[in-house]
Amino acid sequence: LFAQAAYCSQIILLYQFCQPDNMVAEEAENGLSELPHLDWTTALEDAEGLSLLQEKLIDGRPQDRVAIVDSLVSTDFLSVCKSKAGSSFVQKSLEVIDGDAFLQLETAIQKNLEEIACSAQSTRIIQQWIAVKVARDEVQAVRSVLTVELARKLAFDKSAFHVVNKVFECLPGEDVESFASEMFSGQAETKRICQDQWGCCVAKKCLDTPACRSKFSERILELISDLVEDQYGNYVVQHLVARDQPFIWKILESLSGTLYNLAQQKFGSNVIEKCLVCGVPADRIRIINELLSPVGVPPSQAVRTLMFGKYSNYPFQQACNIAKEPQYGLLMTHARPHVQDRFMAMMIANQESMTVELRICFRLAQQHPSLLEGLDMEQLQEWFTSWMWGSFPEESFDMPNEAPLIEAELPPGLGIIEGLQQEPIKISIPPGKKPGDHIPLGRIVGCWPNYIVVPDEPIEEAKPRKTRKRGKAGGAQRRARAEAKAEAEHRRSRQKAGATVPTAAVGGGGSDSGKENLA
Repeated sequence: LFAQAAYCSQIILLYQFCQPDNMVAEEAENGLSELPHLDWTTALEDAEGLSLLQEKLIDGRPQDRVAIVDSLVSTDFLSVCKSKAGSSFVQKSLEVIDGDAFLQLETAIQKNLEEIACSAQSTRIIQQWIAVKVARDEVQAVRSVLTVELARKLAFDKSAFHVVNKVFECLPGEDVESFASEMFSGQAETKRICQDQWGCCVAKKCLDTPACRSKFSERILELISDLVEDQYGNYVVQHLVARDQPFIWKILESLSGTLYNLAQQKFGSNVIEKCLVCGVPADRIRIINELLSPVGVPPSQAVRTLMFGKYSNYPFQQACNIAKEPQYGLLMTHARPHVQDRFMAMMIANQESMTVELRICFRLAQQHPSLLEGLDMEQLQEWFTSWMWGSFPEESFDMPNEAPLIEAELPPGLGIIEGLQQEPIKISIPPGKKPGDHIPLGRIVGCWPNYIVVPDEPIEEAKPRKTRKRGKAGGAQRRARAEAKAEAEHRRSRQKAGATVPTAAVGGGGSDSGKENLA
């Protein structure tokens, strides 16, 4: 009861303040308002009261705004910012207020900037503050509060890295360029940020900013060998490849002699495949040439390793899809023996399981039919059909192995197209049966090899529907009896009253005038 009374008192205080003519708002001019004593944790639970406060912020007097902000920062401001409703209210306050109220709210935010930025709900408050300050041409104020050391610290947090991205998004050209140069000044710091799960997102945002893309790209090029093999750094390199196509040649120059080994790695293969997709023809030719002729490895063996590798098969398939002559012919020439050897070994051993290598061969053969040249296609098709569907014994269909063939014709109008000459259809009928008899045929239920054969059952003839017998008297007779009974009752009532009743109306007969008199 005490808790409910406290909650009600807080809500009443909030609604009293939001009235257009109220004593609390008038006392705010002299600093005597009771609103600073409002419990914001309780007030944020009331949606209508919160919307009234927002209207007071937008349309109210400067004294009202100061009273609201004073009440907001005098309570547990950090808890208010970390709540969903409180975060939205503070963001709206930063957008609409100015003057002393804005300075008071800004001071409270700067005192808890790191904690507010690292919370999932309140990190949007810092982003809103940055956008408002830049829109008011107060860039230096943002740079003085959000230092480079603090920005590097925030870049490693899953919520706070959005604040650093907001800086790259909002700052003008020269300021964002100097900010990026200070943040990625050393190789150690750049490598540490790019190899972090959340820091790599900051690095990609820096690449998306035109003002600092060129300098940061050179910084990445210095660390290319370490970033390509990293689980998060490879995403930064892929982002650079997709954004700066002329820079791919410099990346290939730095990775020259290692492309074959990188294609076999988990993360390096992603970069090689991205370069094949986004590169110009000269870049693609250089990559394919190095994949076909690595140092100390024959081309046929190199193609076999790339084609059946766990990770290298993806860049190899991409190379086959985009290659032009004469490189395409070289790839097909070196890959054809390995594909056909796998198919022949599969057919000879009557292999029933589909391995990873066979799946790769089927995919390559489907996209590049020239890999099957010289192979017995009928034998391969027969094996593939039997592998897919299996072999079903004839007795499972309840049909004899050798049954006489009887020529029969379909009835007229059944499966016959006018103008076409149809030949007699040969139907296999078991012994002891004649045309017109029911033949039990097995129906397959399930998928091979887990299936059962269920014979069809003969269709039973529909039984005649039983109809309920009515009585001897029909509906017309029942209606006539009811009318006669009603007229008799009416006649008796008229006789008691002393009125005369026409005889023609009794029994439902007589003329129309008699019926009218009766009515």
